[in-house]
Parts: sequence; structure tokens; C-alpha cells
Amino acid sequence: MPFELSTCVEDAFKTCFPDAKVSQDSDFFDLGGDSLKAVDLCGLIGRCLRAEVHPSILFSHSTPATLTDALRRECGSL
Repeated sequence: MPFELSTCVEDAFKTCFPDAKVSQDSDFFDLGGDSLKAVDLCGLIGRCLRAEVHPSILFSHSTPATLTDALRRECGSL
């Protein structure tokens, strides 16, 4: 099965917000995200990518869809 970045990112959101209904358009901050959740979320995504994902990326890319797009641009062909 090929790696699918959008699934990795959405699954990380679902792990960090287990009581929320998460979709590709769910906003990190609207879900109740804070600095600790940002570190957890970026850590989960970073493990999928085997790369560091800095939490500051969430300020400008706060949904799974926009974050996936930004990571694709940053990391190349994912």
C-alpha cells in the first residue's frame, strides 16, 4: 500500500482530538488546539514522514488539507 500523506495528517488530527469529528477541513485551533497539542500533532506527522515538522506550520496551515498541501510543497513528492 503506498504512503498517503493526507491520511497520515488526518489520522494524526484524529489521534490528537479523539472526541472531535475530524475532516480535511477541520481547523486545529477550532478543535481546541494549543501549543502542547501542536507539538504532539507535529510529532505524529513527523514520525510518518521521518522528518521534523515544526509546530509553527500550524499558524498558516491549520487544517489537514492545507497542512498536507504545505508539507507536499516542502518535502517534495509525497
